This record gives sequence, structure tokens and C-alpha cells, in this order.
Amino acid sequence: MNIKSGSFPLYCFAFLVLSSLVMPLPAAATESNEVDILFFGDSLTASADWQRYFPNYRVINEGLLGNDTQKALLRLDNILHSYKPSSIFIMLGINDIWHSRILRIPAKIDLLLPPIAVKPLIQNIVNYINKFYWVFFKIPTIMKNYTGILSAIHSEWPQTEIFVQSVLPVNYAGFYSTQHFIIDTDTINSLNQRLRNLSINMTASYIDLYPYLVVNSQLKKELSYDGIHLNNEGNTEWERAIEPYVKKCLNVNYNSKHVR
Repeated sequence: MNIKSGSFPLYCFAFLVLSSLVMPLPAAATESNEVDILFFGDSLTASADWQRYFPNYRVINEGLLGNDTQKALLRLDNILHSYKPSSIFIMLGINDIWHSRILRIPAKIDLLLPPIAVKPLIQNIVNYINKFYWVFFKIPTIMKNYTGILSAIHSEWPQTEIFVQSVLPVNYAGFYSTQHFIIDTDTINSLNQRLRNLSINMTASYIDLYPYLVVNSQLKKELSYDGIHLNNEGNTEWERAIEPYVKKCLNVNYNSKHVR
């Protein structure tokens, strides 16, 4: 193609103008990534239909099956550059404990240990060793990762209100029947106390879900289908627990936003 002298700059200018019309703007410059609530967590978060529970708000569910605090921290950067939420609700920690047992009881231990009295003794020893490992080694790692998560959110989303939700215990009857080990309630309580203190120190709000979902330090049996994950009734109770925080955080400025 022949381009006459002096016409090339105009051609380039026209090309740049047309390109700017079809090329997407950076995410920070659009309104499509502005949301009211972002849920961040593991499979418990992922399995809940949060948009159905909060239909008048723009909701993003960033729960992911199998996420522990380390995996969540690694994928957080992409989320931070994809959305601009007014609030973020975080629940993480149970997978760190669940997947970090240093000793496990074989599922067919009854065949390996004929004397029935031996099984409870072995189970107690295994639980004690795991508990020691969780409290003195794993929980400090969880808190280090949580600190990184909250610091990154504060840095990238300084106006976003952060809610840290308590880690839920398991229901022994439902959980032990399939997993053959116990996540000690004292371990969960210790983690939650540290999360409460961390929230205070890092200008986040801590939400205690126990009054809605827990009885006698265990997840209510009727709210779970496997002793750890919530069923529909359990998710409804979870929504009831956080609804006051959602309304308090968002209703002040919500009239100026679009209702879905």
C-alpha cells in the first residue's frame, strides 16, 4: 500500500483513535467491578448461593473448594485487581487443620486391631499428637497467612470494610463417620480467639457465628450433611448471622447504587 508523504501521521492517529474505541479500559476505570459484597473462603463459602440470600446487593462469591489460608493468599492478588467491593466477608482456616494431620487412622483399623479396646487408645494418641502439631505449628502459620491477607486487602482496597468470620467446628458424629479422626474443638477455639485479636489489631470486624450454627462446641447436626459442610438450612442460618453486618455496612450508601 502506498502512503503519500505527510499522510502517515494522520493514518496513525486514526488507527489509535479507533483502537481506543474497541480496546477495554483497565479494570480500575470501569464500574463493572464495583460490587457490594465479596465473599472469600473455601468450600463452605463456595457452596452458598449468596446472591440469592442478598438479592438487593451486587455479590461476588470467591469461595473455592479446598482452599486453605496459603492457597487463598496466593490467589488473592488476582481478586484484588478484579473487583472493588464495599465489603469483604472472609472465612478460612478449617482446611489448614483438616489437611495438615501428621498422623491418620486407617479406615479399616478394625481389621488391623482385633481387640476392640485398642482402637480408642490409638485414636486418642493420634488426636493428641495432631492437636499438639496444630496448636504449636499450624495455627501460627494460619495467622501469618491471615495477616498477609488482611494487609493486602487494606493496601489495595483501603475503603473496603473487612469482616473476619469465626471458623466453624465440626459435628463429631457426622464427620468422624467418614474421616476417622477428630478436629479438636479446643484447637478451633484457640484459632478463633487469635482471629478475634488479629481483627482488632488490623482494623477488621470479627463475626462470631457460634450462636447461630454451634451447640455444645459442635456444629449443629441438623445444619450439615457430612459434619463439616453446611446444608441449605445451615447456609440460611449463616446468612441470618451476617445480615446485620451487611445492612449496617451497606445501607448508608446503598440508595445511590443500582439494585439487581
